[in-house]
Amino acid sequence: MDFIEVLSRMVRAADIARGLVALALLWALGCSAPGSPPHDPASPVVVPSSQEASSVSPSPAPSPEASAPDRRILESSTLRSRGENPWKLDAERIEYEEVGQTARVGVLTWTLMDSQGAELVTVEGNGALVDMETMKVSFQGPVVARGARGEVLNVQNLIWDGKARQFLGSQGVRMLRDGTVLTGKRLIASPDLRRLEVEGDVRVLLPQGVPAGEVPR
Repeated sequence: MDFIEVLSRMVRAADIARGLVALALLWALGCSAPGSPPHDPASPVVVPSSQEASSVSPSPAPSPEASAPDRRILESSTLRSRGENPWKLDAERIEYEEVGQTARVGVLTWTLMDSQGAELVTVEGNGALVDMETMKVSFQGPVVARGARGEVLNVQNLIWDGKARQFLGSQGVRMLRDGTVLTGKRLIASPDLRRLEVEGDVRVLLPQGVPAGEVPR
């Protein structure tokens, strides 16, 4: 082996040694790329794969029902109102909206009372709209209202106005009281149905069957 070959081998050995030293330094520094912060073994960094990242979706947007006014549907329930003329309403189905304080009810029985709790009028109908703010109950006909003294009112549309404390009737008004039949188109009545005002083609049929021209007071 001549001198030049020995010298070339020594050079290669030196290069290998320098490479090993550099590799050891890189390992000691945590294999950080130039310009990036060194890796902290105490705080491992987890980088999700593209498949894992795509599986994460944002929270779903609230459904329209969540932002709609609160509505409760009750089966075979009772509504009650207080005041000088309290009332209770028994219905097969009640849809109550708390925002507007209104209720739509199905087939119902509605009872009006005096301040002492005695029953004045009982109303039966196919449905009603109850507005708790205006204190009005709008009955859907045909409607039958029965007074505590035997009065019977048949009408297509009937409204109880709680603030005015009176009934308002329209279309096909027919009142039976003490054997006398009173008919007309519009009606205003007191809470007990004893005081009446009838308008529009008013007719009175007395117990003997003879029509009269005046409305009994």
